Amino acid sequence: MEEARLSARERRILAEIEEALRRDETLDRRLRSMRRGRRGVPRRLLPLGVALAFAGAAVLVVPANATGRAAYVWAFAAAWVTALAGLTVLVVRWCRRWAASRPDEWNGRDE
Repeated sequence: MEEARLSARERRILAEIEEALRRDETLDRRLRSMRRGRRGVPRRLLPLGVALAFAGAAVLVVPANATGRAAYVWAFAAAWVTALAGLTVLVVRWCRRWAASRPDEWNGRDE
């Protein structure tokens, strides 16, 4: 197959387009993560779920401690682990958002 050669004008136009694309931070972030749209739990729903899981764990710790019944203990453990897992996801999101808003020397990108 023959190679297509670009003229100097076409190479210059292509370089200008590539430079404009490199400056687009949103596109750069999406290309690095290769995500197509939103996936997973919506942003506003996860904090509510974490708060409810922590509230549920706080409510369940009293009967689990007072009675010692296995059902209460397991329900408390499930609520607590769910709350901690959700909190971990939130902290990772917040850290990534913070790093993306910082200058390049803060988030590890060399330009």
